[in-house]
Amino acid sequence: MPIPYQLTPSKTADIPQLAQFATQTLSIGRQHLALSQLADALKQRGADAVFGSQCLGTDGMLAACLATRISPDAAMLVGCSQTEDVAGSELLEPTLAHLLEQLSATGIRFVQACWDDSPDAPPFEKNGFQFIANLDYLAGTIENLQASSNDQSERLKAGTKASSTDPTPPESTSAIEAFDPDNAQDRLDIYKVVADTFEKTLDCPRLNHFRPPQTIVDAYLDSPAFEPAGWRIFRQGGKPIACLITTPYASANTLELTYMGAIPEVRGQGWGGKIIDEAIVIAKQFKLTELILAVDAKNQPAIDIYHRTGLTSIAKEAVWGCRLPQSLPI
Repeated sequence: MPIPYQLTPSKTADIPQLAQFATQTLSIGRQHLALSQLADALKQRGADAVFGSQCLGTDGMLAACLATRISPDAAMLVGCSQTEDVAGSELLEPTLAHLLEQLSATGIRFVQACWDDSPDAPPFEKNGFQFIANLDYLAGTIENLQASSNDQSERLKAGTKASSTDPTPPESTSAIEAFDPDNAQDRLDIYKVVADTFEKTLDCPRLNHFRPPQTIVDAYLDSPAFEPAGWRIFRQGGKPIACLITTPYASANTLELTYMGAIPEVRGQGWGGKIIDEAIVIAKQFKLTELILAVDAKNQPAIDIYHRTGLTSIAKEAVWGCRLPQSLPI
């Protein structure tokens, strides 16, 4: 016999209870990350950036789903769960569908979800989420990391700032330039180089099916944590050939390497090492002691560079995504 229930959007006062219920089936580590993401969203964007759906029965909450907006067109699923008294996903599916309708109505076009690195399918798979990649999180203490490229070693020791006038090897016309978000050419260059680095990438290639490069860059620029001093454009002969996007978190004393990449034509020429070295320089400029990043577990060339630098694995998780149409019936 069907269980009677009512689906309702969450209110700000419901968030604490909803968060605990929606994340109750996650592992302890995954739940901690999810609740931390929720806390950051509330702090940086406010309650309007949090969306919830609850399935209520005669005896209380039967299922709950919670998401946070991470950019104008994207959201992160914090958690989704239903009571153990109900078999399968009888109540979870309509509850999550109700949440996705809310997100779509506000202009969200992509929803990302994370799950423990496990062969078991996540509960949200039946609502249209597709697997993107398994991620390996690596971290290291700045003072213990090693330069990957010789021409950067002195800058790494001093933590000096990159600029287009820094000395470069005679045989090269390469330069590392700071990014100026108010410079129209810099904006065009960062959009182009990120798009070019997506070509034949080994890092989460399935993401290309969900979000074009420009929307990803726009999301980084729109982030409350955006810090232009942590962005770099690498040039060769004046042409943008690689990029580095980092995000400093002073409260955690950590620099996140948010995105890095080189265009296909220069891969295998040591640029990966130069990019990670530049991230260490940036960490020193911000006086941060830790570096952290996530990499596709199948991207062995990048993982090899990170290991040579001294970064070590600290956690693993799977990333899933769902593309939303322009409008869903509510």
